[in-house]
Amino acid sequence: MQIQFLVQGLTSEPYEVTFIKDDYNLYVTCTCPAGEVGNLCKHRVDILKGETQNIVSDNKADVETIKEWLSTSYLDFAFASYLAAEKAETEAKERFTLAKKELTQTMTPPLEYDHDSDVVIIKNP
Repeated sequence: MQIQFLVQGLTSEPYEVTFIKDDYNLYVTCTCPAGEVGNLCKHRVDILKGETQNIVSDNKADVETIKEWLSTSYLDFAFASYLAAEKAETEAKERFTLAKKELTQTMTPPLEYDHDSDVVIIKNP
């Protein structure tokens, strides 16, 4: 079984994302530069996530079939692991941003602006 989507990327010509289902697995290819050399690409991942906004072919409804195929394939476990890692990465980035703000606030001495002399004064902590 096979389903193919045309997905709009950064180029004028859409990429072909092809899903091939056998008894145990779901295989996915993409004609984008990353996909053609065997690297992960957002076009395949987006469809696996159920996202259809960049699909320009007339078969957006087939994404539901892809989700069914995914749930009965070996790819399902690997994709769930990917999604968990993606979530952890996002949370880590958020924690890192907060930590940088806290560090900046902690290491920066309090400042006070003297309007009369038009000078910024470092207050003694």
